[in-house]
Order: sequence, then structure tokens, then C-alpha cells
Amino acid sequence: MNFFPSATFVTSSRSYHIPRTLNSIQHLLHLFFKQLACTVISLEENILEKKITLAENEMVLASFSPQCLVEVLRQQSL
Repeated sequence: MNFFPSATFVTSSRSYHIPRTLNSIQHLLHLFFKQLACTVISLEENILEKKITLAENEMVLASFSPQCLVEVLRQQSL
């Protein structure tokens, strides 16, 4: 890779103007971080959904605890 004062670098058979290359890199980084942000938001939504599901499951499991069963039996006997 050769650097020239004209802000151009050459690789094998291609010549790139540095600002254009930096803009391309900036654009690719922007796309990458945009996709990453979308993925993180999606993961957060899934986690929240799973927490809701876990909370619902805990409520169902709590209804089968011995204390709850004793209370149900007590109410049925009245």
C-alpha cells in the first residue's frame, strides 16, 4: 500500500481517494451499528416477553404450592 500526498492510496490494481474510502467505511459502520441496534432492541423485546412468561409460570407454580392447596381445600370445606 503506497500513500501519496494527493490523499490517494493504491492497492494492487485499484486507486482509492481517502475521503471516499472513509465515507464508505463510515457508511458501513453506520449500517453495522444500525443493524446491531435493531438486534439489541429485538433481544430486549424477547427478554421482556420471556420475563412476562416466567412471571406467569411462577404464578401458576405458586398456585400449586402446599399453602395454596391447603387454602383451596379450606375454602371448599366451608
